[in-house]
Amino acid sequence: MTLLAISCAVAPVLAIGPTKAAQVGHNPNVGINPTTQKTYLNTPNVKSGLDRITWLDNQMFLYKNVSNVKGMMNNAIIADINTVEGMVSNLGEYENKWIYLSGENGDHGMFYYWITSSVVGFPADQAEASILARNPDGGYVKTNYVGRP
Repeated sequence: MTLLAISCAVAPVLAIGPTKAAQVGHNPNVGINPTTQKTYLNTPNVKSGLDRITWLDNQMFLYKNVSNVKGMMNNAIIADINTVEGMVSNLGEYENKWIYLSGENGDHGMFYYWITSSVVGFPADQAEASILARNPDGGYVKTNYVGRP
């Protein structure tokens, strides 16, 4: 009985904490992209490349680096320029589906066209630098809407 009383008294205190970790700045894996104003979370303990979750308002994007998927994405849609244009014009059609976006192989790949689109919003020079640094072989993206009526 005493243990129950202590846990009831302590639990609410333990739940209090920063709700906007990006603004507080104590987590090096969380930030706000100054270009797109989207909050992001880099997944820690990734052996190579970068996995990231980004969100803005009710839209969330999950990004997986090609080197980190280990066969998980065998059913992914392999994007061409028409797929990327479709994602920009009607993203809901691609909701909750993994889509492979090719990297930079001497020419701009689909990942470049995706992150320079109006949905993501990177300027061309930043997009190219980001891909070469983090996703040169491309990546996978999945979008979800949270709290959509």
